[in-house]
Amino acid sequence: MKKTVLLAALFCCMAVSAFAQSGYTGPGSDAGKTAITVAEAKKLWDDTPVTLHGFITRALRDEKYEFTDDAGDTMIIDIDDDFWRLNPEIKFDDKQRLEIKGKIDVDDLRKQVEVRNITLL
Repeated sequence: MKKTVLLAALFCCMAVSAFAQSGYTGPGSDAGKTAITVAEAKKLWDDTPVTLHGFITRALRDEKYEFTDDAGDTMIIDIDDDFWRLNPEIKFDDKQRLEIKGKIDVDDLRKQVEVRNITLL
């Protein structure tokens, strides 16, 4: 009897786990997985996940950088100092094409991307 109850509980846990991993598959489920343009990113709401392809063209001030996408549109991105400390192997210049993953951050009606990951392309 105990084995049957244990097996049933295990099966339920596996079923719930599989459901949670598959998650929502409707419209918007790919948010942040496919690269978009800066123009598209500027139309998104606060905390929306984004992926951008392009270049960091210059440092502006502490943790703020200018990002230019492949279309030539620019947007401010915020790269926390902790990112650099935790990823010292990531080095690039303004000619290196990058993939930026993060989320839209709206402060004082200004939109920027709060960067979570940078990949060299």
